[in-house]
Amino acid sequence: MTSDADTTNGPATVTAAQGSQPTIAGLRIGVVAAATRDGVSKARLLLRPDSGDRAVTVAVGETVDVPGFGTVTLDAVENTGHTVTAGSGSAERPRVRLTVTPA
Repeated sequence: MTSDADTTNGPATVTAAQGSQPTIAGLRIGVVAAATRDGVSKARLLLRPDSGDRAVTVAVGETVDVPGFGTVTLDAVENTGHTVTAGSGSAERPRVRLTVTPA
């Protein structure tokens, strides 16, 4: 599930599934991968400002500066188990909760 947010008045938070590209406060972010290993939750993100793509790997609680936009914080990684929805035959994708704080 992806929820896009566009705000200029303060931080915007969304929850997005692995493989999605939500736009938060005008910044498109690709959620490449998310996992929890040895008790540490991390996500591989593709930050996509107009100036060019930038891949980063961040742990929960870490913040990345994005020139011209502000900061992106990884708040949580959820659903990192390999659960299968009954009858669907497809695994539920991990989700991340991100906060963008405009500059």
